[in-house]
Amino acid sequence: VPSAPTNVHLVVTGSDNITVTFDEPLRSNGAMIIKYKIEWSTDEFFTNLSSDVIKSCFLREYIIRNLSVGQKCYVRVSASNMKGFGETNVANPPYCTPSNWREFSKTSRTNICDLRFEEIQNKIFNEREGNGMNRSLDGNESSDTPSRRNYRRSYGNLRKNFRQLFQFYPRLAKSIKRGLYLVSVIINSDRILVTNEDVLPMVEVDENYGHNLLTDFQWFMKLTFVWEDLKSVRPKLERCSSATSFYLRMKLVQAATELQTLEEINNLGRLHHAYIRDNEGNVAFVLINDLSSDTRTNVSPSNLKWMTMTKFFELMKESSSLTTNSCLQQIIEKLPDMIDSYYASMHSLDPGLYVAYLKMQNSVDSIRVMVNKHMPGSLPCTKIRSVANVSREEWKWLHTKNNENSTKDESSDNSLEIFKTQFFDAAKELFVMLDLPETHFSNSRIYDSQVVEIRDDLSLIILMSTADEVNILSSPSNHSLASFIYLPVYIFEVFQHLSNNYRFICQYSRISICLDFELIYAQQNQREAFSINELDETRYRLNNLLSCQQDLDDIWRLSRWLVHVINCAKDKTYSGISLQPFQSSTNLNNIKSDRSPSLKSPFNSTKYLIKQNLDSCIDIDNNIIELTFYRSLLTSNSFVPFKLKVNKLTKLNEILQIILKQQQNIFFKPNSLLNFVWVRPNEYEDIIEENLTAYEIQTRLLRFGGQIHIRLNSSSLSNSSQMLHTTLNILPSNLEINSKKPGSSVSLNI
Repeated sequence: VPSAPTNVHLVVTGSDNITVTFDEPLRSNGAMIIKYKIEWSTDEFFTNLSSDVIKSCFLREYIIRNLSVGQKCYVRVSASNMKGFGETNVANPPYCTPSNWREFSKTSRTNICDLRFEEIQNKIFNEREGNGMNRSLDGNESSDTPSRRNYRRSYGNLRKNFRQLFQFYPRLAKSIKRGLYLVSVIINSDRILVTNEDVLPMVEVDENYGHNLLTDFQWFMKLTFVWEDLKSVRPKLERCSSATSFYLRMKLVQAATELQTLEEINNLGRLHHAYIRDNEGNVAFVLINDLSSDTRTNVSPSNLKWMTMTKFFELMKESSSLTTNSCLQQIIEKLPDMIDSYYASMHSLDPGLYVAYLKMQNSVDSIRVMVNKHMPGSLPCTKIRSVANVSREEWKWLHTKNNENSTKDESSDNSLEIFKTQFFDAAKELFVMLDLPETHFSNSRIYDSQVVEIRDDLSLIILMSTADEVNILSSPSNHSLASFIYLPVYIFEVFQHLSNNYRFICQYSRISICLDFELIYAQQNQREAFSINELDETRYRLNNLLSCQQDLDDIWRLSRWLVHVINCAKDKTYSGISLQPFQSSTNLNNIKSDRSPSLKSPFNSTKYLIKQNLDSCIDIDNNIIELTFYRSLLTSNSFVPFKLKVNKLTKLNEILQIILKQQQNIFFKPNSLLNFVWVRPNEYEDIIEENLTAYEIQTRLLRFGGQIHIRLNSSSLSNSSQMLHTTLNILPSNLEINSKKPGSSVSLNI
């Protein structure tokens, strides 16, 4: 029989479950391991035990479910070959206590499930069809003949039918002249759908519109999640034509229907999170969709055609119809970023527990939060561990501010100490990523009301600054790090549900839009009610819809955790959990700071950053960074290298001067103009700022990936032979490098 499995560990993954992980035995004794047996009990002698067998030699993880909350669970594991099961190995720690942070906070989780949406939907339609307009308040069936109101309604439908006979077939607009327009961006790989005039498909919504478009813009954003219901939405809007508040929304639905007809595509994509406005008051709503997975992409209508994006941008640059700062020109300039935002909005965090930082931008009329540009559905965060659950002991430790005098079980010391280290390391890494000084760490607070549970396998611990810093009005400005942007709170919430709970946002949008129509229609029917029975019917219907609206608002309010976090951050009486005790307990002052005056903060130490990526094999005490540049050859795939050693505080413009001085006779002509280009993992390119240092470039590459190219920025930029590939090589000072031995030099290719 085989020996016992090794490295048996227990992790609390829920209030009633724990996860067992283990490795294969050191000796299988000549036979292959075919299965493992997991045994657990409430006592250390395993008198009353339960067991289960994993019939796979590759699966070495098991979740023990349906355990008693707060009761110890002892676990041991054994392996089996053809001869049978071998010795057991008790886990380390030998037991775990299933718990959740809600046990300490004494709260219960409210699950937002599909059943509540179905109940509201059934309540809306059942009351309308069975008990709404045909049943009076006392439950008696109405025996009245069609009233004048029904006659007037039928006459109005007749007039609409006559008017539809003279309607023109929808046409695409060639340019944005005046008013509100709907612009469609349909892409497929490297192609884009354009009209025969080589412009983006667009239709006019209305010449006149209100100056406050935010409410209608947010309503139209909800409509983009229910494109399949658009045909059923339009008749409902026509019933609400008398409501002035729905006039622009009716025009938006009509314009979207025309785009569907002209492009022969039902799904027009998602609305870009900001609309475009020019100096003349024209506004454009931009819809973006990717048809890479659609089988109908080879078929296009007669008035549209596919064009490569490279050719499209070249034609737009040469076009004389684009005026300065017009809507179309702004769309063309921002289109690459819009497409990036479209793809980034679908990215979500991996399962686990994260520490996030709330940074806001306040103005008189709006509040914006800082998010990752490449993942706008999440706050800036760093990962603590892969297990999303926070146990009762861990949450209690945070609330007691790392009180070392509190008594704890011996078996939980190990796991709790691991959590302490993981939490503080993640917090340090977060402040390094945001380039925040040390004072921000000591002044920051932990949001202690709850652990934000985005998904069942994704949780956040929120950090925020002091109330005085949060309440300061700030003008919109770009963050020092190009990978972060500010979004309105509502847009962030939509992105967060889009990337983590797409079914929820679709169901909410469908019910919300339907309920808006029904409320307007019920109010209109109440105003037109003539008899007492009609008045009772309409009043009963309206009260029922208001009750449904209240239920829907409760569901949406439960999902808006960010609003509660912002309210706590702005409240001066809210203390939260200070980070200062954690800073003093880990002796931050003993961390060696950087030699540069601009990098005094211990959080800016690159030693910690590289440690997470290179398994502690590189010492950053040496400030020299070796950069190796490669120039591609025309005739082959080989490269001609040249190396350059620079100080990590050397700025980019100084590096360019060094390259021109040393290599102009070899690769470059005198007075050549060079650019550093950051090629991101999604193959989009950004020119790097000249004031960045080699250390900042290294940090950016380690954090976000990609490559650094050097190119000539003149007419030779289009010549592929002038492109240079850059590789960052960091030489450790504590390793003896023998150039004669292969593979002895340590290099990092980014």
